[in-house]
Amino acid sequence: MRIKRTIIVGMVKRSPTLILVVTKRLADKLLYQIVALLLAGLIVGYLVSRPVGINAGTADAFFLSYFKAVAHSNERHMVYRSELTSDFQRFEKWQGFNTFWDAEGYATAGQAFPTPGNPLEFEVTVTFHPVGAAPWQQGIDYYLTCSGFTGTIIAKIAGCPQADIRIDRLEWVNPATS
Repeated sequence: MRIKRTIIVGMVKRSPTLILVVTKRLADKLLYQIVALLLAGLIVGYLVSRPVGINAGTADAFFLSYFKAVAHSNERHMVYRSELTSDFQRFEKWQGFNTFWDAEGYATAGQAFPTPGNPLEFEVTVTFHPVGAAPWQQGIDYYLTCSGFTGTIIAKIAGCPQADIRIDRLEWVNPATS
């Protein structure tokens, strides 16, 4: 005896009974849609729960670009507006930022070392080259952020793109020794 796979849904409308028969083909399509919906839900759940991160190599490239641009007075205001978060800008006003970099001339960054347990914190030894004075080094903990919707989604999969990295805050640590 062979049993035909069908789903029967009954609806009663006044006196006649309307019976809708969903064939195997329609049931399979429905099953595929349910599986696809569940799979999409799992992917979205994974992306939402995974922390945003920045790869060390991308952080190195960001700092190289940042210190190169901030050394040029004609690019400095753009760097201030685009590379620092608004929270950082509230803490460090433009006048103080500009005065500091006018006096320092330029700086070079050493390798960015990620801080264990925080995928957005990096320790960097920065060598400052002040105008008319000897270079000096300082260890700085940079707290970075990944800005924008697209950057944040990409950061959950493969790390934040360099263009979406912003400096959120920094802390000067013990002076580096050279």
